[in-house]
Formats: sequence, structure tokens, C-alpha cells
Amino acid sequence: MVRAAEWIYQNSYPPFSHEGAVGFAEPHPVQFTRRLRKSYRIATSDFVRSLRIGKVAELLLDTEMTLDQIATCCGYENGLYLSRVFSKNMGVSPSKYREQNRL
Repeated sequence: MVRAAEWIYQNSYPPFSHEGAVGFAEPHPVQFTRRLRKSYRIATSDFVRSLRIGKVAELLLDTEMTLDQIATCCGYENGLYLSRVFSKNMGVSPSKYREQNRL
């Protein structure tokens, strides 16, 4: 599962393919999901979302990229959807996060 988690980490920013992760790890999709949940105590979708949100937060602080550009880099459809996901997970909008955490 560690190798599968590494694969997910490296491939979660373009639109994520559950089938790609399963193909890498080789078990049936249901078995893969169960193993990942057992190993990391988190659902595959939550695992990918946390990786993406971490990357979004990093890009917000380290670049001048627009939210649409960041969305594209991190596997989200557009900046509006990314803003909703980010706000829900971080408790603050991306623009507020950028404003409050930049040095």
C-alpha cells in the first residue's frame, strides 16, 4: 500500500484515475479501496483531496498563479469549484488564505 500511496501522491494532480491507481497496485478496485482505508484510515477520495489541497495551499503562497491556473495544476475543473472545495476543507477562502499566510 505504501507504493500505491506514492503512486497516488505522484499522480493526483491531473484528473485522478482510480483505475490507474488500482492498475498500479493490482488488486480489484474494491479490494484496493479497502486496503487503502485500512492502511491509512482514510477513503481514497479523501486521500487524494488532502494531497491536492496541500498542493493548492503551497501554490497560493509560493506563486502568483490565478485560482484557475492552480485548479488546472491540481486536478480541479475550474477555480470556482476549487474555491468551494478549498473553503470547505480549510475553513477559509483561497484568497483569504493567501492574504493571511503570505510573508
